[in-house]
Amino acid sequence: MICEQRNIICELRDDAIQQLFEELRQALDQIDALVYNLVFTALAQLSLIRVSYADVARIPPSSQPSGLHTLSSPNTTSPTLPTPCFIQSTHPE
Repeated sequence: MICEQRNIICELRDDAIQQLFEELRQALDQIDALVYNLVFTALAQLSLIRVSYADVARIPPSSQPSGLHTLSSPNTTSPTLPTPCFIQSTHPE
């Protein structure tokens, strides 16, 4: 009798572990799909930017950029120009 109960408990434990692994695998698959979609969307948005190095180099450091293509919010119907952010890549001496 005790041996049968022990076997039933072990089977239930194994079934619960198997079910948890399956749920975890499904959650990971969903996360992978979300990450893929985010990366794909970001790359698609980045491919819309057509700013050359020369365009950026001609802008004086103290001026506000104008006439540069920037990303617009996907929810707007007309393009808007948000304030761009430039990263200085030179090292200070």
